[in-house]
Amino acid sequence: VYIQDVESYREGVRYGRNNDGEVAKFQTGSEKEVGHIFQFKKALNELMRCSLNRQRAGIG
Repeated sequence: VYIQDVESYREGVRYGRNNDGEVAKFQTGSEKEVGHIFQFKKALNELMRCSLNRQRAGIG
């Protein structure tokens, strides 16, 4: 699994390609090592869903 910084991704730099000296930051690791990032994303999505439901209901 690898994660790339958004700035270099927007500039077209890609992991595993010859990027003509372009600079990018990559974090790599096994799914076990970086899996917590994806768990966090699921939790954040759930919190956002709850927040939208509360706004629609006029709560909070």
